[in-house]
Amino acid sequence: MFSTVQTVDEARTRVRKPKPPAEALLLRLVREAASVRTEDAAEAAGISKARWSQVETGYEMRRGRYKPVTARPGTLARMALALGISPQRLEDDGKRRDAALVLAEILRGKSAGQSPALDEDRGGKTRAGGAPRPAHRAPAAADSGFTPEEEQTILDAAEILRRRAARRREESSGASEANGA
Repeated sequence: MFSTVQTVDEARTRVRKPKPPAEALLLRLVREAASVRTEDAAEAAGISKARWSQVETGYEMRRGRYKPVTARPGTLARMALALGISPQRLEDDGKRRDAALVLAEILRGKSAGQSPALDEDRGGKTRAGGAPRPAHRAPAAADSGFTPEEEQTILDAAEILRRRAARRREESSGASEANGA
């Protein structure tokens, strides 16, 4: 006669998270293998950390419910570029041909010297640049799927991220020294 009343937390634990799509699994695998922090990858792709996490897990929370998330092709292409994922791998392993085509076009434009995506004078924002791995590790040319020009673009992006991280560390240590003095 009487139904059991559940709290929101109890109800939430019974709801299953959606299974991450192939592109989400690929992004997480590559990011973790390259030891790139979510914050750094998101900044390199020009998106928020929260959005990166939503795309990487394949869901977002809305009103206590899991809602599947699918990144737009351009957003996913910038995320892949930030991690050094080739268009072919994005299509094959990530199952996102639409984003792979956008990524290929971004790389084609950068190789031709059109509209540089990495510009340190943009107030710290990058739209389509990023690092596939720390700058001291070069991509494996034999299996990367990148042309030499594309590899250089990625290495340049890695160097910019390395400089920004060093600058942030210096600013943080300077701020903590000022607070401790």
